[in-house]
Amino acid sequence: MAIDKHLKARAKQLAQMSAAPMTEDEALGQAIRERFGNDPEALIGVAVRAASGWANEIRKNGFNADTSGDENEQATLPLGDCFERLPHVLGIRTEEGTLLFTKNSGTDAMVRQYQKEGLRHHKSGVRFFTEFGKQLQCVGFDPERNFAEQLHELESGDESAEGAA
Repeated sequence: MAIDKHLKARAKQLAQMSAAPMTEDEALGQAIRERFGNDPEALIGVAVRAASGWANEIRKNGFNADTSGDENEQATLPLGDCFERLPHVLGIRTEEGTLLFTKNSGTDAMVRQYQKEGLRHHKSGVRFFTEFGKQLQCVGFDPERNFAEQLHELESGDESAEGAA
């Protein structure tokens, strides 16, 4: 949760009561000072909640994979091409909150979770995320190992990827 509804409501109220125009930041700042004063732990808590909202937006924007191309092309994309179309920064939900990672640093399990969340969140890219899921089902990568490294091993014919295909 970014900024709670009571702080937003108080900020709106302060702006409405103000004789002079007030920016959203000024109104929220005043509402936060009224509610938390100079308590550093409370202020850090507000900052963390705001930042978690931003991280959630980054995660949602990460479902904007390059889904260009005609429908026939998307229905036959190899795994490597699907992976290349992903944005650089991906995000998934975890028990601790949103986890952000670059596509080249994510484990197989993280990339697979990203694909599943993409099916739920990306209406216009359903065909892409469906094809990506089909391609993922064809490989048995180690869930704990780096996905990009395993994909590279598979595509280069490396012996260590032999059990992954």
